Amino acid sequence: MMKDSVIFCAGPNAQQEFKGNSMVMRGIKRRIRHDVLGISLHDAELIKGIQEGHRHTVLYEAIMLLEGRIEACWWDDLGSSGRRLLSKRGDLAIFPPDRNHTLVVEEDSHIIVVKFSPSTKKDEWKASTLPKGLMGLREQILEAEDRTEKALGQTRQALSKAGNE
Repeated sequence: MMKDSVIFCAGPNAQQEFKGNSMVMRGIKRRIRHDVLGISLHDAELIKGIQEGHRHTVLYEAIMLLEGRIEACWWDDLGSSGRRLLSKRGDLAIFPPDRNHTLVVEEDSHIIVVKFSPSTKKDEWKASTLPKGLMGLREQILEAEDRTEKALGQTRQALSKAGNE
């Protein structure tokens, strides 16, 4: 592969729809999923409920909330545990390799999931950043949301003003 080539995967081939028992067991309504070069990227719509707990022995798993409300929970084999509420668009939880984790989906939600391999240096995850480009994507999503919220506020103000005249 050339140094500055681009990898392209067709989106329609990656779409998955879950129905009935399969949807309930997985907690997923639908998702778009790509697994390329050791990186797994999912855009998923989740149903309210508890996801099955699991861990990845060699992968990080990053969960970014786009819409909804989710509690990210984790624990170790010694009884330590923690949880963090993802309630605002762009909230992000990253589970390091070998960390037990699950999601408690408090309302139907939309998330982006990225699974990727860690650095080869032990414990470097504590200071790591997301794969190149993912933080930029996250920032672009948040900036777009801010612009949308501002425009919506201006529209509401104009409508309110017009209604009072």
